[in-house]
Amino acid sequence: MAEQPKGFDEDNLISEYIRARKKDICGLIDRIINEIGNPERIANAPLNQLSSVMGTLIDKFGAGEKDTEGEGSLATLFDDFEDVR
Repeated sequence: MAEQPKGFDEDNLISEYIRARKKDICGLIDRIINEIGNPERIANAPLNQLSSVMGTLIDKFGAGEKDTEGEGSLATLFDDFEDVR
């Protein structure tokens, strides 16, 4: 295995790459989220895939939210979901 140059730090290299590609990645995420929301895709998706997507979105977009009261909290979102059902 080749020796890394002095001062080489993989974590910094990866962080720099992510920062450089952030705009591209955000555009890709937008396209994926829009496709996930496609009603035809949702209608044809198996239940296990829908629940997986829902769980991931709740985990990622709900991160940092309190599970108790407050506008925009997970508790409020779940109440809104129940109202729609």
